[in-house]
Formats: sequence, structure tokens, C-alpha cells
Amino acid sequence: MKFRRGAALFFLILVTTVVHWPLDRADFSYDDRNLVQTNPAITSIGRALEGFRLPFPPSQPERALYRPLTGLTYAVDAAFSGLQGAAFHRTNVALYALLVVLLHRLALAYRLGAGFAFASALLFAMHPIHTEAVDSVSGRSELLSLLFSVGALLLFLRVDARGWRSPAALGSAALYALACLSKESGSVMLAVLAVHAVALRSPALPNPHARLAALRPLAPHAAVLLGYILLRSLVLGRFSPAAAVLGDADLSTRFWTMGSVFWIDFVQLIAPLRLELDFYYQARIGIVEAPTTDALLGWAILVSVVAAAIGLARSQWRAPADPRPARAAAVCAFALLLFPLFPTSHALPIGALFSERFLFAPSLGFVLLATLAGRALLRRSLPPRGVLVAATLLTGSLALAGAVRSHSRALEWRDAVQLWRGAQLHLTDKRAYTNLAAAYLERGELDLAAAQITRALELDPHDVASLGNRGVLELQSGDLDAATETFEALLKRDPGDALAWFNLGQTAQAAGDPETAASRFQRAVNLAPGDPRFQQALDTARKQLPPLQGPR
Repeated sequence: MKFRRGAALFFLILVTTVVHWPLDRADFSYDDRNLVQTNPAITSIGRALEGFRLPFPPSQPERALYRPLTGLTYAVDAAFSGLQGAAFHRTNVALYALLVVLLHRLALAYRLGAGFAFASALLFAMHPIHTEAVDSVSGRSELLSLLFSVGALLLFLRVDARGWRSPAALGSAALYALACLSKESGSVMLAVLAVHAVALRSPALPNPHARLAALRPLAPHAAVLLGYILLRSLVLGRFSPAAAVLGDADLSTRFWTMGSVFWIDFVQLIAPLRLELDFYYQARIGIVEAPTTDALLGWAILVSVVAAAIGLARSQWRAPADPRPARAAAVCAFALLLFPLFPTSHALPIGALFSERFLFAPSLGFVLLATLAGRALLRRSLPPRGVLVAATLLTGSLALAGAVRSHSRALEWRDAVQLWRGAQLHLTDKRAYTNLAAAYLERGELDLAAAQITRALELDPHDVASLGNRGVLELQSGDLDAATETFEALLKRDPGDALAWFNLGQTAQAAGDPETAASRFQRAVNLAPGDPRFQQALDTARKQLPPLQGPR
């Protein structure tokens, strides 16, 4: 038995690593640049520890993010490997493999049996919706939050008669705190734990008072949540982002838009055939002011799922003499789906309409529910040997299809050029062209960059990012006068553009004028004091200055 379990875990770790390991390119792409590459809080472990009293990242308080533990892990990567993307990506894969192992343990705790526990862990590991969370470095907050949440849940399931005083309860609360400090949505795990406290012990909870008493081991977790809310409020001074997508929407608009978001949620969980960047979904969903087919379907599915969860819970409580572990496990799996979905539902104001990484945590409950439903259906329809054959074939085919799609999408997330070339297949947004141009410029592929810049400027001749790319292209092509003119024009529009000052400094440095370059780099540093690129360029320019001449 131990050998089989060890072999199962080895296989899960192996396939997870093979699908997501960065063998070729390992770029920083999309949000990685703001949250990691230019984040001053990760330049040293000391700076990262200061992040416990600062927003994440410190230069963008309007995001209203507080993720100090995630920043600390970035700083550890940077301390050992510098800002080398491959090291950051490898850490993400290792965290994901560990999460898959914990999910296997959780499925066993749900009494799914060795075979179906393995199936649930494998299907979770191969789900294509996870590629943004795993294969973009900025997705690490999702990994850490869910990893600590599942760890907290596993420990909580071992709480003994000592209740909240037991080591398992205190350890679970500590892991819950780490989940909160990794990503805000980790805080909803308290509700998930409450469902587990009641659902898995229903035979011993004959009345509401007994069920309430079952929640007492969660006292340390409640204290953690209160402390986290207080700390977050002190650091950020607000609860929601400054630019919430539906922050100013009326109730009707919020309701119908939420329905459309729910529809995309369930479509992507069941059949993630098209995976894209967040602003693709923003255009796909839009702000919905009246009933649409998607909105109606989204609400219909959500209401059905909630009704099924409530019905299962009621039947569990009404039959204390018939515990039915599968029914209790289903109630818990519903909680793992619905509660993590709540922070992204727009019932609370958030800063993005939809992103694939939002479904990373809810997919855990979805996979467990699918496994439970599949097991029940097969057992009712087939003899035991037929169940084994059918489950093996079904799991294998789904896992193989998921692995192929996940691997393909993982390559795109780790290669900025592939990511943005793929985005252009479904988008006419200028950002797809602007970001692809920037990726080509980083590789020195100037002709390809020029074509993308031209296309972006055709869409918007005044776009700041596209004009900045044109200036960088002129700089790299050696046309320093044109580059200077471009960056000076940008600074006329916005004297506080730190990137334009930085690029103008690079132009002066390329012209052999380190004094002017240092002056411009200093302006960039003053405007964005934490950006490591600006400080490094300033230090380099100062080293090139001639020594001061004293009086003879």
C-alpha cells in the first residue's frame, strides 16, 4: 500500500513538472513586469520584510494589494538567482507540485479511495485553466494562498477533543494566516473550514446548538482573520481598489454583469478551449446593463449549484444515523468551489473583470465535485471491474488532453513573444501590438518590432506606450537624434514620465555624455525611487563620470 501511494505521488510530481518546467524561454511577461521585475520590495530580503507594512507593490498603492509573503518569496528567488526568470518559474512549478500532493492527501481524507483520489489530483494538475497561475511569475500569490489553505484544511481535519487548544488547530490557524498574507482571497478559507467542521461530523451534531459548538476549534482562525483585516486596513487605508470595475455601477448593471462573469467561470472550468489574457475577457464580457443569454445562464448555473449544495447539507444534517461520507465530502467540495469564487464574483468591488487565475482556487472544489459525481455515476452503471476500466480510460483521456493544452499554454506564458502573438489572434486591442513590440525590442529583433509599432500607432497615433517603443527602436537603431526628439515630446506631455526620463538618459549615455545621462537617470529615480533598473543605470553612469579635479 505504501509503495503504491509513493508511486502515485511520484507520478503526480513527475507529470506536473514535465508539463510546466521551463526548459526553453522563461521570460517575465505581462503583470510580471510590474509585480516582480520592477518591484523595489523584492530587491533584497530586508526590503521584502519591510513589505509587511507596505502595499504590494509599494509603488502602486492604488491596486490595494497586500501580499507581503508573496513578495518575500520573490526576494528569496532574487537573492539566490538575481532577476533571472527561469529561477522564478522553477519555484512556481515546485509549489504547484507540492499543492498537487496535498490535494491527493485531501481526496484521501474525503474517503474517495486510492484510485479516485489519484484521479482527482491528476485532473487538477493537468487542468489548463491553471497555466496563468503557474506559468506567469505574478501568479505565485494564487499558488501560495491555495497551498497554505489546503494545508490549513488538512491540519484542521486532525483536530482532536482538545478543540482550539490542540496543536492541529493552532497549526491550521498559522497556515491560514500565511494564506491571507499571500493573497487576499485566502481569507475566505475560514468559511470553508466552518463547513468542514459541521459537514464531516454531522452524525455527532443532532441539533443547531451542537453544530455551533463544532465551530469552536475555529476560534484561532477567527482571531487571525480579525488581525489580518486590521493589519491590511492600517497598511492600505482602504478595503477595495481605487478603480474597481463595477465600483460605480448601479445594482442592475452589477447583477447582470456578475451573471456574465459566472457564465465564463463555469465555461472555463468545464471546457477551457480558449485561454486568453484578462483584457480579452473584459471585451468578451463587457459591462452588461440588461439581461443577456450569458447572464441568465450564469445565474441559472450558480443558483443550481448553490441549491444542490444546500440540499446536500440539509440531507446530511437530517440523517445523523446515516453519515454517508460521500455526501459529506460533496458538501465540503461545494464549499471549496463556491467560497473561493465569491471574492471574484463582483459582489465586492475588485480591480479586474475576469482573469483565468481567479479560477485557480475554485477549480479545486470543481475537480473534487466532478470526481465524486463521476464515481457515483460509474458505480451505479457498471460492475466493479467496469468501474475501474471506465474510470481509468476517462481519467487518462481527460488528463492527456489537459496536459497537451496546459503545456502549449505554459510555453506561451513563459515566452513573451508567443504570448502576445497568440493574443493577436483574438484581439484588436493596441496593447497586443504594443507589448509584442516591447518583447521584440528586448530581443533586439528590430524589424519585427518596427512592424508592431507601426500597427499600434495606426490604431492610436497618440498612444504613449507605442511612442515610447518607437523611441527605443530609434535608440537601438542608432538614430539618437530621433530618439531624443521622441522622448522629449513624451516629456512635454507628461513631465512625470519616469520611463521617458530613463530612456532619454540612455540616449545621452549612447551619445557618450555620462553627465547628462546621470542627470536624467536621477530624474527617473526621483520619480520612481524603487525601480531597480533606474537606480542601476544611475550608478553605472556615475561610474563613467570623470574624477573631480582639485585646485593645483
